[in-house]
Amino acid sequence: MKTITILIAVALTQAAIGQELTTAYNTGDADMDTHLSEINESASSDYEAFKDKLSENSEITDEEIDRYINEENMEPADIYYASVLSSASDRSVSEVVGMYKEKKGWGAVAQELGIKPGSEEFHELKANTMKKSRKDKEKKNKGDKTKKKSKDKK
Repeated sequence: MKTITILIAVALTQAAIGQELTTAYNTGDADMDTHLSEINESASSDYEAFKDKLSENSEITDEEIDRYINEENMEPADIYYASVLSSASDRSVSEVVGMYKEKKGWGAVAQELGIKPGSEEFHELKANTMKKSRKDKEKKNKGDKTKKKSKDKK
């Protein structure tokens, strides 16, 4: 009986972990949804770097990021996307977060802000977001290679 209880607990834990890793963003675009999942992965490996970069590139402070994550149970990617939509719509991040919490889907929020999936505005938003992401990855990879070379020289 004890073994069965342990097996059930392990199965439930694995199911919960699996559920957490497959957060659905519902932006209306599979590429953007994948990008947001990658942001969560990156933030989970280096949360401080995520916060620094987001606060540096948007109107949101480190303290606000912590509050959204710790008190409002938001994922890092949700905060990131709220800041992206905020910039694209001239609305505050807190307004966009409020709309998200009300609507429970980024596609619905974007539409309310006048950015419909598939529209010219959405493609521009997506292109800019993905371009920034690629540049950041390239910078990180160059930095990693430079660190490796300096270690190899020692």
